[in-house]
Amino acid sequence: MIRTLVVIGIVLCAGSALADETLVSTRISTLALFKNGLAIVHREVTLPGPGTYRIEDAIEPIHGTFWIAADVPIVASTTWREVDRATDAESLGDLQRELAGATVTVFLRDASVPPITGKVVEAKTRPQGSEPSTDPFADRLGSRSNPERKYLVLETSEGRSYTDTSLIAHIKSDRAAKRPKKRQPVLLLTVTEGAGSHDVRISYLTRGIAWAASYRLDMQSSELEIEQQAVVKNELESFADADLQLISGFPNIAMQNVTSPLSLNTSWPQFFRELATGSAPGRSSPVTQQMVISNNAVAGNGFGNDDELSATPTGEGVDMHFQSIGRRSLARGEALALPTAVAKAPFEQIVEWIVPDTRTETGAIIRRDRSGNRDDEDVAWDAIRFKNPFPFAMTTAPALITNQRAFAGQQVSTWVNAGEQTTVRITKALSVRTRAVEYEDAGEGEQRAVARPEVYIAGNVYHRAKVKGELAINNHRNEEIKISIRRQFSGDLVRADADPTVTLREEGVYTINRRSELKWNLAIAAGEERTLAYEYTVLVPHR
Repeated sequence: MIRTLVVIGIVLCAGSALADETLVSTRISTLALFKNGLAIVHREVTLPGPGTYRIEDAIEPIHGTFWIAADVPIVASTTWREVDRATDAESLGDLQRELAGATVTVFLRDASVPPITGKVVEAKTRPQGSEPSTDPFADRLGSRSNPERKYLVLETSEGRSYTDTSLIAHIKSDRAAKRPKKRQPVLLLTVTEGAGSHDVRISYLTRGIAWAASYRLDMQSSELEIEQQAVVKNELESFADADLQLISGFPNIAMQNVTSPLSLNTSWPQFFRELATGSAPGRSSPVTQQMVISNNAVAGNGFGNDDELSATPTGEGVDMHFQSIGRRSLARGEALALPTAVAKAPFEQIVEWIVPDTRTETGAIIRRDRSGNRDDEDVAWDAIRFKNPFPFAMTTAPALITNQRAFAGQQVSTWVNAGEQTTVRITKALSVRTRAVEYEDAGEGEQRAVARPEVYIAGNVYHRAKVKGELAINNHRNEEIKISIRRQFSGDLVRADADPTVTLREEGVYTINRRSELKWNLAIAAGEERTLAYEYTVLVPHR
């Protein structure tokens, strides 16, 4: 039976001798990616028996998410080690470390300059956590935080020589270059009991790899073709043949901005600072960014889910959807884009016109700016209405709308459950003219006094005013349009033309004036103008 037991220690010194450690490599078996830059990493390794095993894979877990599962107790610790570095382009360019202590002759590209002979100065690594060097030549020698060496520094018979590495043609050395090494944190796993091999699974959340979703909604003759695409970018580490999973949902990760103290790249002051200021997800992110990465739709934004709340029952448990896209290999720094789903659905092309409330919940008029500019919500939009045809939810993502593959517009489509109806806007309907006006009908003389009786609520004085409104739509197109009109208001409805649906808005349940919405679904013929009148009463602060 698998037991989960983690004992974590942070080792700041060399600890046990390297001879007592066995180097092992873990394999990333599963990567489950959120859209907010975090990923769930599952590593696997088989330990042959009791002993201490060194893992040089970079592990930077989010606080509280590092766990080890094995059939024996495992003690995990972190420490610093000088480890072999792969002979890549970066390491080959680090001449100062590779040739440290060797006597070399440097030949320059400019043949008129005589060769330089001397002993390569050793570039010492500054201890972790120490103060920056005051040596004016430190940057020329390079440091742990600045591994790129601009100069090769030699001790010659005439003193110290600094040679720009970009000017070097070739170098002769009295011995072979050292095998490149680098100082880095490592994870030590200690097994003290249990003969035979043990399968170990290391799981944690970390930063560095994520996915971004997008949709293409193509309007065809009778159906809407919806294609989902995922872009995965890997800034974590290279992996091979790992099960890649895409996570949709609203991730509630309280410590997503806090690095575990198990990491040697953080300190207690940094940990406590992150704990105090970084635990709230999306604290400083713009609204649209939050919508896309966290499926956080903004109420009343005019796009997204309709009033129709029916959907197809799917899944069990918490609302977190894992979509596997197969086993993938991706090097660090690489990205891939691939289609993940495609489906077709019936759709309806409509014009959507949302007229926002002109009053606050207390009945006071919301003043517009003097330029007369209207909010984007107070204009008509071409839109498409459809139900999600996938057997899973459509995550919040940008949606490219095309008409027979020709570009039509782009919008953000918010979270839509399987089988749920949604509306996605395309572009402003400039050939459909709209006008919305309202005014208070106070009456005259005795009628005015009767129409405006005083009302006392919580010590405040209000009067009840009658408001008349009018919505005008003129279709300048040469075809009939279907228009969805939503007029929001505060107060009690008296009457309205064309029998609209009246819905109590969520934010208006406990306010002084109930906040409601009138909704019409109408067909307007080509060239037709339609006028809709309505009346309601509202409590207004008495002046």
